[in-house]
Amino acid sequence: NLHRTPGPAVETSNALDLMITGDAWFAIQTPEGVAYTRDGRMKISENGQLMTLAGYPVLDSNRNVIVLPSSESPKISKEGGINIAGIQTATIGLFSIPPGEKLQRGPAASVYASENLTAVRDYTDNGVIQGKLESSNVNSIEEVASLSMIQRHFESVSASIDMIDSSRVEAIRSLAPTPS
Repeated sequence: NLHRTPGPAVETSNALDLMITGDAWFAIQTPEGVAYTRDGRMKISENGQLMTLAGYPVLDSNRNVIVLPSSESPKISKEGGINIAGIQTATIGLFSIPPGEKLQRGPAASVYASENLTAVRDYTDNGVIQGKLESSNVNSIEEVASLSMIQRHFESVSASIDMIDSSRVEAIRSLAPTPS
């Protein structure tokens, strides 16, 4: 069960930390194909590729690897435009995942979709914020309470099974002929 609601923003002031606003995803290239992630912790590799911290290349809206001309700290616009020394050199692709899409877990907090997703073209509700990250969207208190409830149900079912087994053994003993 994947949580698809956005988590709260955390200020980092790191130029390569990017937070997505709205219901959009970054595309990354993995050995198994294109995956999608909301993890905006990025770095620039030695050969200028924009990559996730886990080492997967970040893709533009055409699903091409983003290569930057210098390792100078970029300015990134809401639309994902990467500007170095005042010149736009690339644009980070944002993609929307339809609500009913079947997702499979991928590496490094990513997911695989069953089909190619549509690039976001409307930046009214979707975009990128530089210098912030999205924190976890899982409420640990709710998850612990849920786990406790599941454990209680398991113990209840287990006790019921033990009672049924005990009744079955008693029935067999009482119905079995006694040896003479």
